[in-house]
Amino acid sequence: MKSIKDIAYNFLKEKEVASFKQIWDASSKELKSYWKEESSDLSVPELEKVKMGELYTMLTTNGEFIRNKDEKWTLAEFYPFSEVQKMKINAVELMVED
Repeated sequence: MKSIKDIAYNFLKEKEVASFKQIWDASSKELKSYWKEESSDLSVPELEKVKMGELYTMLTTNGEFIRNKDEKWTLAEFYPFSEVQKMKINAVELMVED
């Protein structure tokens, strides 16, 4: 069974850049039936909300993923280290402005 991180990573490896919704759609499509078996005490909308939060947390805390200035996600490995650092700073500035 692939993890949500594995699916997000492979999706971005292929697409290079994607919105959170695109990553979520790819992840949930592959894992939704497993999630339902794993957590039968939650309704589908509640379960999706929890898993969406887990995906967003993983993307923002795992150093392999970065959000660019267009608020799309990509893999850090596609960029030199100095560029990754600039993108992370820009992402923080975007969050502060909101």
